[in-house]
Amino acid sequence: MEIIEEDDEEIRELMLKISRKEITICETCDSVFKYATNKKICDKCRKKKLRAYRKRPGERERLREYHQRPEVKEKARMRKQSPESKEQQRLYRQRPEIKIQRNKQYLRRKKLRENK
Repeated sequence: MEIIEEDDEEIRELMLKISRKEITICETCDSVFKYATNKKICDKCRKKKLRAYRKRPGERERLREYHQRPEVKEKARMRKQSPESKEQQRLYRQRPEIKIQRNKQYLRRKKLRENK
C-alpha cells in the first residue's frame, strides 16, 4: 500500500500505521481502532447495529419461541445443574458486593412482609 503524500504530520503518521496494520478506520463512523483481522466496524457501531436488529418487529417473539423449545429448555436445565455451573454460582454469591445486595433485598422484602 502506498502512503499518500500529505503535508500534515498527523495524517501521515495515521496512514503509516494503517499501512502497517496497527490501526483500522471504521467503515460507518470513521473512528480509528486497533487492527484486528477482518474487523471493519468498531465496537460502538457493532453494538448499535445489534440493538437495531433486536428492536425489529417480531424479533422478541421469535426469541421467545426459540427459548420455549423443549430441547433448548433441556439444554439450559442441564447447564444450570452441572457441577461447574453450581461452583460458579457459589463463588458469585460469596462476593462481598453481592452479599450486600442480597442482604438489602432481604431486608426490603422483610419490611414489606411486616407492613402487610
